[in-house]
Amino acid sequence: MGNQRFSRIDQLTRGEHARLSDDDECYYLREYASGESYSYSDTNQLIFNLKKGPEKRGTAEWKYKRRAIQKAGRMLRESMPKKWLQDGTFVPVPPSKNPSDPDYDDRMWWVLESVGDIDRRKLVVQDRSFAPAHLRGPAQRPTVDELVSAYRIDHDQADPPPTRIAVVDDVLTAGTHFKAMQHVLQEHFPQARIVGLFISRRIWPEDDEPF
Repeated sequence: MGNQRFSRIDQLTRGEHARLSDDDECYYLREYASGESYSYSDTNQLIFNLKKGPEKRGTAEWKYKRRAIQKAGRMLRESMPKKWLQDGTFVPVPPSKNPSDPDYDDRMWWVLESVGDIDRRKLVVQDRSFAPAHLRGPAQRPTVDELVSAYRIDHDQADPPPTRIAVVDDVLTAGTHFKAMQHVLQEHFPQARIVGLFISRRIWPEDDEPF
């Protein structure tokens, strides 16, 4: 994407994100250490604060979420190529809960709002709730097919048709949500270039590898 601040998932890192294919175009800014606390790194602290739930609203902790949202938005704005900022359509991965759920957390929409004057759209909406991915074990996480069945295009947001779409999320793990978003978006916008943009990708510290 022409900007050295982003790193692309390549043949050396793709095996750590099991759902991604060789031709998927996914980029990340930082690395989040799975299984470690917020104090492990600045990135872990950022992600922990981003993921603070709506139940923290009105408490002293909420200010850290707001700061993390602003920081993530600034990171994206400063790292994106100008052409993408001008011509790209930025689509957040829907929250795990649907909008009627009291635990609905629209953090990635807020992150995109803090980027500034860009074309951001909730092109893909989710019709039912799932438990948040970071609170589930691997066996409990939805599959690509389950997410595809829960996603739909909001046709009120589809005009003008996007030509380059950035699917935006906070952490790239297996790539399940990206693949589901990609499937739904490609079906409706077959001519669009679709990339994944992530604040961070999950890594396993050497002493905490999954096998």
